[in-house]
Amino acid sequence: MADDARELVGTWTVHFMRWTWEYTFTADGKVTWRDPLNNESGAGRWALMGSIVNLTWTDNPTEKETWNRPIRSGDQTGWCSASYGRKN
Repeated sequence: MADDARELVGTWTVHFMRWTWEYTFTADGKVTWRDPLNNESGAGRWALMGSIVNLTWTDNPTEKETWNRPIRSGDQTGWCSASYGRKN
């Protein structure tokens, strides 16, 4: 888990329910999202916290989002709770 920050940096394709987004993580704790279908986007912050990565979004209806550690680029797990849905 020591290399999780390095593994996280870059662009990820994230699937949630019927949506697909692109998240881009930077080494300084910033994260952006973009919807490739309509080009909507937003920004937030990420932080390693024990056994999870906590994501917080600015002006976004996603209430809680976490990714489990260790980071796995091919099979990442986590959960999201938002006003429009919830998924583990």
